[in-house]
Amino acid sequence: MMLRKALDAKATVVVFIDHDLSWDSGDLLRLIETKGDGRGDVPIQRANRRIHGAIFPGIDGTPIVREDGCIRAHSIPAGFLKITRAGVNTFIMNYPELTYGEKCAPMVDLFNHGVMDHTWYGEDYAFAKRWREKCGDIWLIPDRNINHHLPTEEFKGNFHRYLLKQPGGSGMFDVLEKTGH
Repeated sequence: MMLRKALDAKATVVVFIDHDLSWDSGDLLRLIETKGDGRGDVPIQRANRRIHGAIFPGIDGTPIVREDGCIRAHSIPAGFLKITRAGVNTFIMNYPELTYGEKCAPMVDLFNHGVMDHTWYGEDYAFAKRWREKCGDIWLIPDRNINHHLPTEEFKGNFHRYLLKQPGGSGMFDVLEKTGH
């Protein structure tokens, strides 16, 4: 319903943010201003132990990096997602079974989750799977500081810095460094 209200108010961009995240002041504006219909980011849970569900592009090889430094991704497992008005229209056209309400102003369940293809998908993974299958690519802005807050601890994360620390990372991600992203 909140998405419908944003669309009725003529929003051109809608950002979904989980309640347990924080970010640097310019990161939200950067997300909004970056081109594309759907976008997420991946906060790092523990620096060298666990990435919060990160599955990034080029799973079998070198990541695909756009000219603006965004990385093509498989999934967007963290609640920091941008979708444009055009992106919502694309999703609705491709998944009419996920719309409900009045036909003149439909609501859409972008994050309809559950079992698909004998695998359980949470809400962000379900959106990413559907988006990739019928709507387009998923792009991450890797160089942002997004922190995940639990009741007793905070996990600070910057996906770009994490990737640079991986074996071969500094060579693989020279494009990111050159573009300043």
